[in-house]
Amino acid sequence: MRVFHKPVIDITAQIELLKQRGLHIQDDTRARHFLQAVSFFRLTPYMRTFQQAEDEDHPFRKGAGFRDLTTLYDFDRHLRLLVMDAIERVEVAVRSLISNHMGPNHGGHWYMEARLFQHSYDHARLLETIRTKQNAARRDYEKVYDLPHAPSGHLDTYSQTLNAGIARTGTSPSSTSPVNTTSYVSAPLPHCSTMTMRSTRTPANPVIVSANASTIF
Repeated sequence: MRVFHKPVIDITAQIELLKQRGLHIQDDTRARHFLQAVSFFRLTPYMRTFQQAEDEDHPFRKGAGFRDLTTLYDFDRHLRLLVMDAIERVEVAVRSLISNHMGPNHGGHWYMEARLFQHSYDHARLLETIRTKQNAARRDYEKVYDLPHAPSGHLDTYSQTLNAGIARTGTSPSSTSPVNTTSYVSAPLPHCSTMTMRSTRTPANPVIVSANASTIF
């Protein structure tokens, strides 16, 4: 790991350093508050546009001010928020289209069927991901509930589907034994609206909790 030899300086020294490099700071108090909230090193990449790149001392170009840095920083922050919002909308729409098509045509556990995926797709890895998320969600659930019981009237076979899907890949996605789940029930978990509870009665694992089909997207 690389170590850095530059001395650590406080905000007052940071402001003075910027001034020495030729940056115009109209209001030291506002600059201090900004650096306290954002930090000098997070702001550093936004300084490059206003600095003389050919000079290793990083002097600022004539007329550059602290407001220029904060304006560019705010622009970049808002742009990233807009882009992430757009990406999230597209992601949700694509996931919905896939689920709405595959579910009615191939059943609720269609993602277990290797034949529905391209031959180059690593289906065993998908099942391993689901298994991992099951175990993680189970641990989170057990931190809240000691011994949960699936409500009657909402049960469905799950372990046969999972193990059949594993068998069809020809490779077990995990070195652990197949899930011995005896029942399935949709039940929202604390702080995780997209999770479902899958209950089993085994000595070591009183309950298995798993992500739903959206795990694969």
